[in-house]
Order: sequence, then C-alpha cells, then structure tokens
Amino acid sequence: MANRSVQKILPSIIAGGGGRVFIKQPLPHQLQDQVSPFILLHHAGPVNLAPFEESINFGPHPHRGFMPVTFLFSGAGHHKDSMGNDATITSGGVQWLNAASGMIHDESQPESFHRSGGVIDLIQLWINLPQALKSTAPSYVNAPKEIIPVIEQDGYSLKVVSGQYEMTAGAINPPIPIDSFMIEMKAGSTLQIPTRKNWNALVFNLGGSITIEGKQIQNDELAVLTLEGEQVVIKASAQSRLLFLAGEPINEPMVSYGPFVMNTMDEIRESYADYKAGKMGVVA
Repeated sequence: MANRSVQKILPSIIAGGGGRVFIKQPLPHQLQDQVSPFILLHHAGPVNLAPFEESINFGPHPHRGFMPVTFLFSGAGHHKDSMGNDATITSGGVQWLNAASGMIHDESQPESFHRSGGVIDLIQLWINLPQALKSTAPSYVNAPKEIIPVIEQDGYSLKVVSGQYEMTAGAINPPIPIDSFMIEMKAGSTLQIPTRKNWNALVFNLGGSITIEGKQIQNDELAVLTLEGEQVVIKASAQSRLLFLAGEPINEPMVSYGPFVMNTMDEIRESYADYKAGKMGVVA
C-alpha cells in the first residue's frame, strides 16, 4: 500500500487573540490560500488561564456559505445563535455549525469556566460548502466527547468526529463528507490512517513532534499531503496532539470576505445587505 507524503508544511502566523490566548493561523497562508474544502484553520492555546483572566469572546456575528467547526481539546465554550440554540461544549467535544444560507452566533467561555479558570486549547476550522448547499437552511450540532467514537490502541487514541476510520463511523454527519479525527499519540508510537482517493488531506500538529515520510512537523505546523497514496503513516517522537482532516475538493469559484464565503463578490455584497436588513435573525 502506497503512503502519502508531505507536499508542503505551512507554519502558523499570529492572527489575533485576547489576553494571553493567541490565535495561530496556518491556513490561509501566503504560501497557500486554501486546501479545498478547507479554507481557514485557527488554533487557540494551549494556555492555562487563572480565574477571571481575560480570554477570547466573540459577540454576535454573522456567517453564510460555509461550516465553522470547533474542536475543543481542552476547556469550555458557550454558544448561542439566531436559530435558538444555547449550548455549552466542554473538553473533548465538538461544535459543528453549518451556516449555509445565513445565521448569527455568539461565542464565549461559560461563566463557570471564567470563574474557575483552566486550560484552553481549541481549533476552529472553516469548511467551504458547494454552491448548491449555500442556500439551504443552517443547522447546529453539539457533540460532547461521550458520543464521539474512540479508537484506543497501544500508543495512540483517535476520536472519529466525522467521516469514517476503517469500520468506525463518526459522531457527526455533515452535509458534505468530511473525515475529521482528533488524535493523541505517545512518544515512539506509529499510526496509519487510510485516505480516500482524490481527497485532499491535512495533518495539524497542536503540540509535540511527528514525522510523515521523513518530514518533521512541529508545533502549530500544518502538513498538506500529496494526493498520491492510499494511507498516511504518522510517527510521533514526542507526545503529540493532532487533527487529521480530509475532504473532496470543491471545484468552484470561491470568494471569502469577512464572515462570508460565497462564489462571487455580488453574493458577498448581497450577504452583507441581508445581514444589515436582519434577514439572518438575532441572538436572543
């Protein structure tokens, strides 16, 4: 079985934050605008916050045309949106938001976490939608860690968030097929992940040290894999936390501007007009 190799390694830049929590961004990057269908990846943390210490809070803001997904490796988050959802996610959980035709949401830390403090370590990922799905109704899924299948082997733990790993199906079934796995590896361990033909695949290193076909990927680096090969073999030289992503490319024009991801600039302008006119609702 042929192995995929590393086509490109994208280091992170600092793209904002709050207090001591910095947002690190390997995608988009000056070397790579997108790896369709993945268009943005933000890593916040890990940082151990003291009680009542300033963190990252985003007040009500709109989205349209894509799926913002939060993988919470550690910490807690509070979500409210214009669809009426009001939920808390905790360590190991995932929040899968499909903005589709448009909605507004608010992101913060719950008051209980703000009072107690603790370690924040999360990824927010933006996944594009094909044009045919950008006008569909938005939706929200909160998947606590208890419902996410876990593959435990000697040396690693793999959570199947969406898609499929061997015979295990993920907890979330998004409107387009996406393989997304939250992974922890011990030093000296090796992990083999089957990859689907003609799908783009990425490996992001939240912390630790791994190699793929002899290429070393360090903290906050994103490995873009080649299309050739039927699996990726990951070796950990230190205890590591990873996010594996794979999806079928969307071969359509894409315009990403502010909180909207559409196919044309006219659609971006229409999105702003609809938001200002209140057509995306309000957060109660």
